[in-house]
Amino acid sequence: KYKAGNNQSSVNSLEECIRIDSSRDEPYQLLINIYLIRGKDVDAVLGVCERAIEKAESPAFAHATAASILQAKDKDKEALEHFEKAVKLEPNNITYRVQIARMLLAAGSKDKAAEHLRAAIDLGVWREGIEEAANLAGDVFGIKWPISGDQRGDLRQAEQYIREGSYENALSCVGDLLHQNKKIAIFHVCKARALVGLKKYDEAAKSLDEAEKLGPKCADIYEVRAEIMLAAKKNAQALALAQKAIELNPYSKKAYLIVATVNHCDKKFAAAVDNIARHYALTWNFEESRLFLIDEARVPEGRPVHSQQVRGFTLKYYLSSVPTCVY
Repeated sequence: KYKAGNNQSSVNSLEECIRIDSSRDEPYQLLINIYLIRGKDVDAVLGVCERAIEKAESPAFAHATAASILQAKDKDKEALEHFEKAVKLEPNNITYRVQIARMLLAAGSKDKAAEHLRAAIDLGVWREGIEEAANLAGDVFGIKWPISGDQRGDLRQAEQYIREGSYENALSCVGDLLHQNKKIAIFHVCKARALVGLKKYDEAAKSLDEAEKLGPKCADIYEVRAEIMLAAKKNAQALALAQKAIELNPYSKKAYLIVATVNHCDKKFAAAVDNIARHYALTWNFEESRLFLIDEARVPEGRPVHSQQVRGFTLKYYLSSVPTCVY
């Protein structure tokens, strides 16, 4: 509804979701995003944050949003309290670590800021916010992250190749990185992703073994392991690994799809839709979420359409490109 321009209708639907189950994170997240995009009064956004903090299962996002708004209002003490709560709830969230470090630096608390930046860098992962953490730590404290600027560029290129399906090019690119430094976990993870794309699962698993020795807190390792187990139709192992990835990084987008796929194979349809919804709340991309709300005319020929009661709603959908036993 929102993407179709029906702003108020989408807000009403989200409010109805919250009325039915106020513990779910996703309706609050989407409602906050819609309000912010619409330029709605920030006090209204704060109101949604307060409701999420009180009711939602994992309200770190609400604390972080409230902190940013309060900081803009020059209410630094309250903002810092919210950032601290966000980090406590999600200690592996690099973006929150960077935000709180910036506030602490502005307040003159350099030692505490350094602790947060070191914690971010020590995660040894490659995801949103890490470059900012590394640059800030280097500029202010001389704390060095072991990946150079050129290597970061090469890693981004390798990951772009993977997204495009150019797995051999990705392997060549990441091979150069590993030749320079074999002690970076995410280089091994990137190699494993390319090998999975080529269906060379045994080689991918060996690369992940090396990555795990170097960075056991890297959620990407367990996400890719889950993909390998899913390809082998070892659904129980895939589920456990995907859940571990989510535990380490609640923003592990692909891990939610893996959990949803296993749920679907196990005929736990409501759980499958719940996890697809979590993925969609992070991506705002129906196609990437492999969930299409029905517009009957858009259903591909021969694709089964499912009708499922979920939290009081009848949801019609079909799944696309699910690499398992579903179809």
